[in-house]
Parts: sequence; structure tokens; C-alpha cells
Amino acid sequence: VNLINHSPMPNAKLQWSSSQRHKEWFNLEGNDLILAMEDASHSGLSMDFVALRDIEEGEEITIDYGPAWVTAWEQHVNEFIPLPEDEKYQAAYDLNNLLVDSILPTMKEGGYPSNLRQWIHGDYVELLLGVTSDHYFHRAQILDRYTIGDEQYYMVETFLAYNAEPDENDDDKEVDEDFLVIDPEYILFQV
Repeated sequence: VNLINHSPMPNAKLQWSSSQRHKEWFNLEGNDLILAMEDASHSGLSMDFVALRDIEEGEEITIDYGPAWVTAWEQHVNEFIPLPEDEKYQAAYDLNNLLVDSILPTMKEGGYPSNLRQWIHGDYVELLLGVTSDHYFHRAQILDRYTIGDEQYYMVETFLAYNAEPDENDDDKEVDEDFLVIDPEYILFQV
């Protein structure tokens, strides 16, 4: 499980697992705990998500993040001021849902709002370029679109350095010069 949202009325809770490999770690603090964890050949502390009630099939699992998180979130919402260039702001989640089965804009057509980055799954970088990837996703930008029959395909420039930005003025970036033609289902947007 990677992501579980907050709810003031959660259907699950987080608790220490009863099957800890290193229960003695609960008695360690600070650097002693860090050193013990570094010396271990496997994880020693784990957490369990426990249902607080019956959860329906397809129902989202939620937990209560606690009052400190709620206070911090409310402060963020009340104090957030968008940047001036963000008038085109669009949430990545909304854009991913909006663009399902849609024609994706290319950089020549104006690209995407400045708050979004385009990413391509590392498996497709490996498959199409033969480059072994240590990362799940690589920065990319959609350069062009092709129609073959009823299908839309895209020419995507990939940046194999994990944090590479597509900046033509920066000669120091590890930018791959190959281009991938990728089906749109493999494009992912992220804030």
C-alpha cells in the first residue's frame, strides 16, 4: 500500500505489527536505532493496516492522520497563494482523467500548465531504447503526434537522468537524444 487518504471517519487504522523481527528496536532511540537498522539485512519494524469495520468491495480505505495533520492542512489551505504564472493550473489527477482516450497536446501546441511534468514509465524506456533503468518513471515531453489508422501515437523525448529538465539552454543535463513513439496510455502527468 502506497497511499491511503485521511478521513475524520476512517474505516481503518495503522498500528505496529505483532510480527516484528526486531522487537528490541522499540527500546532504542536516535542514532542507536539508525545504526541497528543499517546493520540489519532486512526490515525490522513494520506496520499493519487494520479494518475498523467491514469495508465494502471497491470502497476507499482511509485512516485518521491525527489532529496535527488536520491543523497543518487547514493552515496550508488558508494561506496558499498560487504563483502568478499558475492561472493555467490544472491538477495532475484531473488532467490524467480528462485525457483518457483524448488527443494529447504536443509541445508545439502549447504543452501543459507549468505545474505539471510529463513522465514515461521506465519499463517502456528499457523496452524501446534497450536502456536499463533504475527508476520507475523518466521525465519526458510530447514532441509530435501521429495518426495510424484510428490510433494516436506520440513522439516523446525522454530524459534518462532522473531529475533532468527539458531545458535546451542547459548543456550539462544528461539528455537522451533518442525519441520514443509511445501510445498515450503510457504517458503520466505529475505535479
